[in-house]
Amino acid sequence: MAQSTSGVKSAVQTPGPAVVQGHVHTPAPLSSSQGQQFQRLKVEDALSYLDQVKLKFGNQPQVYNDFLNIMKEFKSQSIDIPGVMNRVSQLFKDHPDLIMGFNTFLPPGYKIEVQTKLLFTMLA
Repeated sequence: MAQSTSGVKSAVQTPGPAVVQGHVHTPAPLSSSQGQQFQRLKVEDALSYLDQVKLKFGNQPQVYNDFLNIMKEFKSQSIDIPGVMNRVSQLFKDHPDLIMGFNTFLPPGYKIEVQTKLLFTMLA
């Protein structure tokens, strides 16, 4: 019987996805029209992502509310980027698609990596 679980690769071994700070790449400066388009796409992407979270947890509204609270805490600077990454990773630990989608909103140099391991159990 094969069982899939989420694995972690980080400095501290904990269950769930790995939070890894990646290489920093400085993007080329944007023209004013490119900046406005980028901003608009980010808002549209954010709204789409919120819809995905809401749909995924339609029967668990507390998870959606917890996610919103994490975002509010970040906006108020109560938690930093690594703190957001850790909390989102734990909140969505069984939903790698949502974790990978969240990477879109992280600044350059930050990425949450999800590793899936297969554990095999022999039945006698």
